[in-house]
Amino acid sequence: MSDKKKIVAEDILEMLHNGKTRKEIAEHYDVPVTALKTMMAKHPLLRNKKTIKPKKYDFEIVSEEEVSETSPEPENEVESLSQEEVEEVSTETVEQEWN
Repeated sequence: MSDKKKIVAEDILEMLHNGKTRKEIAEHYDVPVTALKTMMAKHPLLRNKKTIKPKKYDFEIVSEEEVSETSPEPENEVESLSQEEVEEVSTETVEQEWN
């Protein structure tokens, strides 16, 4: 009977995609880092795979349905002005104020 540890290649890939380094993976499986690196270099599924650092963003992209389900309809913030409230200003007055 063999005393060798069985480490699943897909588990190592998942750890790499979750940002784990080879050193952290070796510590997780309690194996030497150099041995893990050597075995990963020989395995066709793990050859040349790199650690992927997860990126964190301050926003997320969602579909239109998700937005309409989670947020209420915005109220119309634009007020309509009556004709008495609107003051007519000539272009000359505006030009004088800008100069």
